[in-house]
Amino acid sequence: MYAGKTVQTLSERVNAHRSAFYKILSANSLDTLEIDDTNILGYHIFNCHGKLDRKDFNSCYKFDIIAYATPSNIRVLEQFYIDKLQTRVPFGLNQIDSIF
Repeated sequence: MYAGKTVQTLSERVNAHRSAFYKILSANSLDTLEIDDTNILGYHIFNCHGKLDRKDFNSCYKFDIIAYATPSNIRVLEQFYIDKLQTRVPFGLNQIDSIF
């Protein structure tokens, strides 16, 4: 599980994650890949589940909006859900805390 924030539409954010997965699939080497919020979902299904086809992204993830935030509280709310859903490594895919 992964908790994230965005000011984009959900489809724009999902497309960005999908695009990052496609870049991982086409990379010659993962040695130089920096794992961060932009590519952690794609890296996870590639590296941990061995998914090697572009269609695998859509079959591996379901995206939901769990809250709406204002610009002033978006990071606090993201952190709230990271904590509540226990999405920090090793239980989830969040690499870092949002506000700490």
